[in-house]
Amino acid sequence: MNKETIRPIYMELQGYLSQAPKPTDRMEIYEETFWNQLNNAITLLNEITGNDYRRFCIEPKFESDLGNMIDLNAYRLKLGGLINNLYGQYFADEVEPFSGKPSTIINQQQSQSQHQEVFVKILFDIRDKIDEQLPMVADGSPEKSFLNKLKDSLSSISSIAGLLNTIFTLASQYGLSMEQLSTFFK
Repeated sequence: MNKETIRPIYMELQGYLSQAPKPTDRMEIYEETFWNQLNNAITLLNEITGNDYRRFCIEPKFESDLGNMIDLNAYRLKLGGLINNLYGQYFADEVEPFSGKPSTIINQQQSQSQHQEVFVKILFDIRDKIDEQLPMVADGSPEKSFLNKLKDSLSSISSIAGLLNTIFTLASQYGLSMEQLSTFFK
């Protein structure tokens, strides 16, 4: 199981626990949202992993005057237990939740995700520029061959460095100057 598939639920559960009322504030929870969100996350977790985490579900008790309620300590206990269970199964190589240590992994992943989004946008922009330039370049010319080969190569490029390397390598192969390259990507 890829832990990145589970990470959103893992982080969601940590968020629920961090926002749960402290036992000093009150001892019961009457808002159904608390147990419904947790139970829905557990159902999704069961579907994704194929494991059975139902023992961490919260069953509300009916209290005649106020409706359904759950014990705050039971909620926090089960939620904390589930988070630590997931940590042990999937995230043991990372900073332990609730350890008080800063987690750079989340920030690194967000940063990597943002860089990847920017990179994908750059690839789309270059593809659009190539599509724009192709009709204006003579058939059989080195420029047309360069643009076609670059367009075909875009799907296998995985980084900015790889993109630049591909552009300059192909330009050299087809005898294109920096000036010619600059006209394509204005």
